[in-house]
Amino acid sequence: MSLKTLMLLVLAVLTLAPLPAGAVGSDNSRSTTLPEIGVGSIRMDPYALDLVPRRLRKPVFRATVLVKRGEDEAAVRILSEQLENEPDLDHYLLRYHLGRSLARLERHAEAAEQYRAAVTLNPELDRAWIGLGDSAYKIKDYATAAEGFEQGFHTSPERPISVLYSAAAAALQDGDGAHSLQLFLELETGKWGTMKPEWYRGLAAAALKAEDPEAAKPGLERMLSRYPDDPVSWHLWYQFNVGTKDYREAAIALTVTGYLRDLTEREHDQLGDLFNMLGTPALSLDQYRGALGEQPAAHGYEKLVSAALAAHDTDTALATIDEALAYEKTARLYSLQGDVFYRLRDYESAREAFARVMELDPEYSRAYLMVGYCSLELGNKEEALDNLGRVSDDPHHGDIAQLLIQRAMLLEESGS
Repeated sequence: MSLKTLMLLVLAVLTLAPLPAGAVGSDNSRSTTLPEIGVGSIRMDPYALDLVPRRLRKPVFRATVLVKRGEDEAAVRILSEQLENEPDLDHYLLRYHLGRSLARLERHAEAAEQYRAAVTLNPELDRAWIGLGDSAYKIKDYATAAEGFEQGFHTSPERPISVLYSAAAAALQDGDGAHSLQLFLELETGKWGTMKPEWYRGLAAAALKAEDPEAAKPGLERMLSRYPDDPVSWHLWYQFNVGTKDYREAAIALTVTGYLRDLTEREHDQLGDLFNMLGTPALSLDQYRGALGEQPAAHGYEKLVSAALAAHDTDTALATIDEALAYEKTARLYSLQGDVFYRLRDYESAREAFARVMELDPEYSRAYLMVGYCSLELGNKEEALDNLGRVSDDPHHGDIAQLLIQRAMLLEESGS
């Protein structure tokens, strides 16, 4: 075999042989960082200090040492001075490390500027993209945050699902419902990992923001099948259906939520409202009762009494009013009490209740009308005319008051 042939064989073997760990670098010095494996190809570590030009290695290396010691201020000073002294000698790692230290110091606007410079110099720098997203989010620049997180996700070999979620959430904060929905739907495919139950809240919000609620429905239904025992899932399904005005489905979802965990007082109140809207006031009674809590307010009792009246349960209505008046005496509660007695044709009790309304709220014209009417029914024409006359010009009750006055006058003329 000739010498030339032997040399070609040796060269071929060396070409095919794998490089030893750390052999890659501009000056062939050893590196402690191994090559990274990307999606479908070999991706060299873009963060290896070997890739920094020789004249920049010292300040960058010193900065990384200072960061490990927790001396970020000193690291920022060294890197900033390097940029000022040699502006033509720039590098993405210098910008990246400067941005990272600024972020650690919570100087997020400056950090975002440096991260932007880093990805401009090297668009494949996933950590810098993610850093840009994080810093921009903290200064409420949600459009930039969404861009940073999305680019960071797509350039990262690991494709971290939490970063894609951050991109979707930032887009939603920016008000870009269509883009946010697109990202949430990609998350929901499961291609990059399993969606957390609370992330579906963003999917629902994005679909409503994009005015495309049907796009979120299949995903939310899969959520219920994946997490059937999770009250977070059912409560989200309730909120989504309230947003789409499907109150029947919303009532079912909130009821199931109540089976899986105790409803709050506010949720009891909301479920009672839903039952009322669906025309089932009897079902709302228990919910309004649950909404009262340990320190009930008059407003809660008023809703409970109104539901009892709508359900034609006057006994519950009166008992509830008595209970409520023991806590707080309001014109509204006495007015409801008057209405119940009026419905029962107990005009004396109704007149007394409406008289209390007049004491508590002298501007409430309906109370004068009802006292006048009850007095008329009780045969007290003088009191009836006195109260009805006070509201005869009222825009809401004047017409009825005048009719009752005419009736009283006719009765008086007939001697009744």
